[in-house]
Amino acid sequence: MLCVLIASLTIASAAMAAVLPSQRDSVIWVAQGCYTDTSTSRTLASSSAASTNMTIENCIKVCSDGGYNLAGVEFADECYCDYTFQSTGIIAHSQDCNLPCSGNKNEKCGAGNYIDVYWNGHPFPVAPPTAGTYTYQGCYADNVNGRALPHQQAVANATVDKCTAACKDAGYNVAGLEAGRECWCNLQLPSTPKLNDNACATACTGNTNQLCGGTSKLTVYSAIVL
Repeated sequence: MLCVLIASLTIASAAMAAVLPSQRDSVIWVAQGCYTDTSTSRTLASSSAASTNMTIENCIKVCSDGGYNLAGVEFADECYCDYTFQSTGIIAHSQDCNLPCSGNKNEKCGAGNYIDVYWNGHPFPVAPPTAGTYTYQGCYADNVNGRALPHQQAVANATVDKCTAACKDAGYNVAGLEAGRECWCNLQLPSTPKLNDNACATACTGNTNQLCGGTSKLTVYSAIVL
C-alpha cells in the first residue's frame, strides 16, 4: 500500500497537496487539486475505470500502467486517466471534492461532477510548431456532416509527422489531425471557427507527446506560405 505524504504545491489557490510515490516505477504523483467534470465533457477523457474498492492509489496504478500522465478520482468509485487536461475542466474549491473513496474512507475521491486530479510530473503533449515543411496553424472546429478538411488519409498510429507526410504525398498542403488517430487533408485552411489551442487536447496514438486534435476538433498544419 502506498503512503500518503503531505507536501506543498502551488496550484491556483496554493493549497497543501498529497504526494504519492508510485509502486510501479517510483514516480511521484502530486495532487493538482479539485476540478469540475461532467459526463458529457470529461476533464480527463482518455480512459476510465470504476471499482467498489477505489482508492487514490488504485486509480494511480490504473493510469500509471496505462502510460498516462494524469489520474483522477471522482464520485467515490470512479477513476479517469489522460495525458493532459481537457479544456472544459475548471479548478474548483478543494472542499467540493468531499466524498470518501469507496475503498478507503480516510481518502477523498472527488464528488458528483468534481474530480481530484494527480500528476506524475511528465510533460504534457504539445502541438509541434513545425513538421517538415508544414507549420502549426492552430485548433479548428470540425463537423462530421461537413468536414473542415474533406480528404482523409489512412495513417496507422497517427503522429503529426506521419499525417503531414501523408497529405504531402497525396498532393495536399494542409493537414489536420483529429480524435488522436485521424488524418485529414485539403488545399486550403478550414473555414470553420478557429478555437483556443487548448481545445485540441487529445494525444496522438502514435506519439503521446504530441497533440492530435480532439472530438470534432482538428490540430491543423499548413505548407502554404501565408
